[in-house]
Amino acid sequence: MVPVADDARRAPAGQGPLSRVLPAVGHALHALGVGRHEPPPPPLRPTERVVGQVRRLVADAQVLHDVAAERVGRNDHTMREFVLIRDRLADLVGEDGAAVRTELSTRFDDPEQCTRMARLVGGDEVLTIQAFDAYRYARARGRGAGSSVDELFLVVERGGGAGRGAPEVVAVLPLDPDTLQWEDALRGGSPEAWLRELTRFVEQDAAAVSAQVGQLRRS
Repeated sequence: MVPVADDARRAPAGQGPLSRVLPAVGHALHALGVGRHEPPPPPLRPTERVVGQVRRLVADAQVLHDVAAERVGRNDHTMREFVLIRDRLADLVGEDGAAVRTELSTRFDDPEQCTRMARLVGGDEVLTIQAFDAYRYARARGRGAGSSVDELFLVVERGGGAGRGAPEVVAVLPLDPDTLQWEDALRGGSPEAWLRELTRFVEQDAAAVSAQVGQLRRS
């Protein structure tokens, strides 16, 4: 006969050690939300997806700025250019006494790319009258008395660049989901056509910046 431990002999059916542990584990998992049949979150609107992409793009660009500052003592934009854009954004989102933090993407200044962007955001009028040769994505965050702001923008520039001083800011265009939805309704030749084009543009820029970050991390 195999000897049986006294505790096991005395424990009624269903009252062994596991029966005491499992309910506690179940309560803990329940408290963490595990096993609940909650509905999945609602899908993001197209405008929310592209805004999320811009946020990631700007965050990756900050990595590049930080590495550039660490390695060569400067960012990839001049201080005059940064201050110009920062002050412009602060005027748009800041309140009296609010501190505004500005984050800029890298500078996109390929002529063909800028021509496409000009047609996308402003049509022929911007292209011919206020032609620009560079643009950046920007994030402005501000905190004032009892309120906070976190907004994205497209900053369109003319002039500037290496050895040319600070650029002129042609336009600062908001990139929040509601504004993009409105622009899509106004500009789209077909439902969401304009927004699809802008999304492809942002994805292209984000991939370029992400590739640069990856290359830096491997080096």
